[in-house]
Amino acid sequence: MVTGHFAEGSILSWPTHMIPYFDGASAFVLLSGLILGVVHRRWVDRDNGFSTSRERLVRRIAVIYLCQVFLCAVAALISFALPPARQLGLSPIGETNNPIVHVITMRYLPAGGEILVLYFVLMCGALVLIPLLHRNWWAPIVAVSAGLYVWAILAPPSWFLLPNDSPAGATANWAAWQALFVPALVVGWKWQDWKVDAHIKRPRVLVTLLIGTAAVYVAGRAVTRLAADDVLGAKIDFGPARIVAAWVVLPAVLAVLTVLLQYGWFERVAHPFVMVGTRSLDSYVLQAVLLITIPIVLIQPWGPARATLLTLAVFAACWAWAEFRKWSGWSKLHQRPARLRKRTPATPAPLAGTGSN
Repeated sequence: MVTGHFAEGSILSWPTHMIPYFDGASAFVLLSGLILGVVHRRWVDRDNGFSTSRERLVRRIAVIYLCQVFLCAVAALISFALPPARQLGLSPIGETNNPIVHVITMRYLPAGGEILVLYFVLMCGALVLIPLLHRNWWAPIVAVSAGLYVWAILAPPSWFLLPNDSPAGATANWAAWQALFVPALVVGWKWQDWKVDAHIKRPRVLVTLLIGTAAVYVAGRAVTRLAADDVLGAKIDFGPARIVAAWVVLPAVLAVLTVLLQYGWFERVAHPFVMVGTRSLDSYVLQAVLLITIPIVLIQPWGPARATLLTLAVFAACWAWAEFRKWSGWSKLHQRPARLRKRTPATPAPLAGTGSN
């Protein structure tokens, strides 16, 4: 996402955007579903119930909502104080009828900071799906998800679209994007049952995925030249080409990383990316804020050299923040960091052989 937002079209963004119809948003949604399924399956199995799972999911949903409203509020302040603020990709906040309503309903979404509203809706759906997965209803869930996707791309009602104040008028068709998130949630939930981790380590599977990725690259470039590109590769309505690309490319990346992480040297090289990944929500919010504030000082468009430097600087800021949270023991933002908490002096143990007569 950082390279796509800050250095789009540059050499730096090429490795992560070379494959048509696969980008950071697709990877974010698919990985979110996978991780959610794996983690919540463990909690449900451990507790033999949904108390921990439900509590943590509701808390996560609240955090996502607050983060998205925060980004909307920052965008509104910039638009109000420094119009026209073209970097936002939005109409001036003064032209809206109810600015506060547009902020708290997550409609005033700045460019590069709008994916959380989709994440919010998908996570709300997970509240319903996790109990059904516990009943082993994964097959009906996938079938309903597929049917909903067909409806979403053929004849979507207006309430399928998440509205915003950009010229496009919508952030995403949530009923189409769920076709990536819901199957990923199912796979994550069944990760151990289906021995996905063992399968992905097999050389034959790795080779197959790499060949599939090459095929997706070639086919994707061909589709971009077709008139049907607007349908097959649609971003808002999440065209079929994006589903195929995500389910081929991301598993290939995971398979390659699984192999490489067996080597100590790669663990050291990958450490900055791992740290940023552990604080992915923080990193997303930070890059989104920088994307709409940096142009106040450095007017766009940026040349290739400046865009590259900014991209590296933003990534470094995300890494530094993740390291700071680890160092300070700041596991929950609503709590004080462990290093700043007052430690209660330990009560000295009674001396041996002492006592009352």
